[in-house]
Amino acid sequence: MFLLATTCPAFAGEPPLPNWGGNAAHFAFSVNATFTDTADAPRNPVWNFSYYYDWHLKAERYDHATGQHIDVCKIVSIPAGEACTVLAASDGNQYVYSASKGCCHCVASWAPLTILPDWISKNNHSYMGRSVQEGQEADGWVAYGKNANKYFASADSEQRFLKFSDNKLGREKQWDIREYSAATPPASMFTPPPNCETRCPKQSGGCE
Repeated sequence: MFLLATTCPAFAGEPPLPNWGGNAAHFAFSVNATFTDTADAPRNPVWNFSYYYDWHLKAERYDHATGQHIDVCKIVSIPAGEACTVLAASDGNQYVYSASKGCCHCVASWAPLTILPDWISKNNHSYMGRSVQEGQEADGWVAYGKNANKYFASADSEQRFLKFSDNKLGREKQWDIREYSAATPPASMFTPPPNCETRCPKQSGGCE
C-alpha cells in the first residue's frame, strides 16, 4: 500500500546528501520493511523483508519473508511465496537460498550487487524538498540511473532511511521502512553459507 505524502513548508536551502541508510558518516544499518512491487509482481505485489547493510564489508543481505514474489528468487526456481535470502556476502560472492531449494552461488556480470553508500551523488540527482513520509518530516531526492529512484530520509541530523522507490517502466518497486536500526549488523549476517558451491541456474536477466 502506498502512503500519501503531505507537503511541508519550504526548507531554506538544501540539506546535505545522505548516505544509503543514514547521514554521510553512516555506513551500516538494518531495517524491517514492506516491499511493494507492482513492476515485477503485479499479482502479488506486497510482502515484508529484512535488510542488512555494511559497506565496510561490501556486503548486504535481503531476507524476504513468506509470501515473497521477488524476481531474484524466482529466477533461481525458488517457489513463489517461500521465504528466501539474497546475500551479497563478505567473500565477494552472491548467494540465493531457501529452505526447500538450498543454496546456490549466483555468477553474473552484476554480482555481487551492493549499493554504494554515496549512490545519490554518483547519479544525476535533484532535491525534491520536504514532505511527510511514514508519519515523519522528511527530505527527498530523486536520482536518475537506469530508472528514476526516489529516496527519503528523516529531516534531522541522523537522516534515517524512511522510504525508497524505483520506477520501472512506469510501475513502482517501493520500500516502506517499518523499523530502523543504526547499529552495525553482526558480521555473521554476511558470512557465506557453508558448502554452497552449486551454481544457480542460468536465466535471462539473472545468473549466468
